[in-house]
Amino acid sequence: MADIVIINPRFDISFWGLEHCMKLFGKRANPRYLLLEAALVHVATVLLFAAWYAAIDHHRQVARARGEATRPRFGFPQHSGSYPGYEGWVPGFVDYMTFAFTTSSSLGPAEAYPLAKPAKLLVTLQVSLSLVILLVLAARAIGLIA
Repeated sequence: MADIVIINPRFDISFWGLEHCMKLFGKRANPRYLLLEAALVHVATVLLFAAWYAAIDHHRQVARARGEATRPRFGFPQHSGSYPGYEGWVPGFVDYMTFAFTTSSSLGPAEAYPLAKPAKLLVTLQVSLSLVILLVLAARAIGLIA
């Protein structure tokens, strides 16, 4: 969607991109482009929220692993039981990305659980955004049928 309008260095608006994007957004749009756009939006959303989750929680998880008194923003299954090899375990970016993916895909937290208010608000925002994206894509798909 960012390709609809191209702004040149003189800040004049060029509609060259609009001509080329009519294939994507016109009445006879190719459904493959819609699926590709949906996949790219989903990936971007997951990566963005994974970065936010790591930013608000990772330093607290590291402090907890060091034995410092802290309150993590997320609880992971590895912390709730004694699993061999997971003593002192600290979640990494892949763990936050997996959490973001399952939250976005299932429209709610699945693997880890948010413990603090900032984490709960971010999860709520992600689920709301995922619902809006799903509804917009469904409306667009229905519009292509008609």
